[in-house]
Formats: sequence, C-alpha cells, structure tokens
Amino acid sequence: MSANENSQKKNMSQNKRRVVAMLLVLTFAVAAILYLVLASREDSREVVLGEQIYTNMPTTDSDINVGQVIDATANKNITPKEGYRYRVSIDGNSKDGSSGVTHIGGMVTFVPGTQEGDIAVIQITSVRRTVANAELISREKGKAVTKKSMVVPGVKASENEIIDLAKNPNAKIIKGGIYRGVVSDVGKKGDGIVKIDGKVTFIPGASKGETCVFKIIDKRARFNRGVIIKIEK
Repeated sequence: MSANENSQKKNMSQNKRRVVAMLLVLTFAVAAILYLVLASREDSREVVLGEQIYTNMPTTDSDINVGQVIDATANKNITPKEGYRYRVSIDGNSKDGSSGVTHIGGMVTFVPGTQEGDIAVIQITSVRRTVANAELISREKGKAVTKKSMVVPGVKASENEIIDLAKNPNAKIIKGGIYRGVVSDVGKKGDGIVKIDGKVTFIPGASKGETCVFKIIDKRARFNRGVIIKIEK
C-alpha cells in the first residue's frame, strides 16, 4: 500500500472521529434545550416591592399544616419557618397590589389575598435569604394595625447603642442599627418618615412630629425600613 493511500485512510479515520464528536455535542445541546423548555413551564409569578422583583412565588395549593398558630403580631422577633402558621398584621402592599406585605422577624413576607390593615392567619410556603412567601388561611378584614402592634416587644436599647440623629446629623445608615429621630413627614401608606444621611426611612406606626427610637431592618438603594422600639413623645 502506497504512502498516499495510507494518508487517505488516516484522513478518513480522523474525519469519522470529528463527525462522531460533532454528533455527541449536538445531542447534548438538544438535551439541554429540552430541559430548559420543560423547566420554563413551571409556575412562575412576580411580585414587586419597592425596587426588587421576587420570582417563583408559590401557589396556594401546598399541604396545609394544622399545627399551632404563632402570634407574630405581639412578637416581632420570631423567625419564620416553612410550613408554620402565624397570625400577622399586614402593614403594607406589594407595588403591583397583588399581595399584602407583613414583616416576621424583620423578613419581608408576601401574603396574596390580603391588604394593608388586615389581621390574618398565614402559612409560610417558602423562606429565602431576605424574603418569605405565604398563603392565606383566614383573614380578619378591617382590623387596623395599631401603633402598639408596631412596637417591637421585648427589645431594649441602651443609650450607648442609640445613634441620636439630632446630635449626629451625618450618621451613616447601618442595617440593624438603632437610631433616635424625629418623624418629619408621613408617606402615602401612613408610615412615618425619618431621614438618615439624606435618605428616607419608613417607620410603620410612627406619626409626624414624634420622636422615636427605631431599628433599621431593611436597607435599600433608595429607601430604608425600620421598626419602632419605643416612642418618646
């Protein structure tokens, strides 16, 4: 066999290997596309709160946990757990209006079928790093959130921990920081407004003109949220 024939056979063998490799790559690519198409069919809803978009909020057909209902209206330091039921006060609405919003242990919790001012029994369906989702079990519509319910019970702050904005007008915003400030205005939803470092901080339950001690629980690019520790008239 001539050298030319050997070269031709060698080239044919290499071409075959290339074709097989290309077929394998194509097979994997088709499998990946099919997986993505099937995954995209799963139920995915979006709720907007402030500047953030939370996706894949669960539907309300999860298994019902018939365990004890934990009263989170009187204790803001509870940590929400998936499958547990809580009695909560709805203190806001999502931007698109599809869900009420409550805070359990400082965590933003979406509750479809509720609105600001409701008292509701909910069940946590999922817990993430900064947000939880819940389904509505029952609702006590028309029971407004009182100022007393907005105060974080059992939380005390020494004077050394409190950053007094009157004495430190250039104080920086720290998540978890405790501040004393005068409510300068009220937002559209009735939340008191205190400005820290020029940025608006919303404090549910605080009224214009009040001096209150509050804790920052949510720090964002354009605004913050706080909870009342105590009100100093």
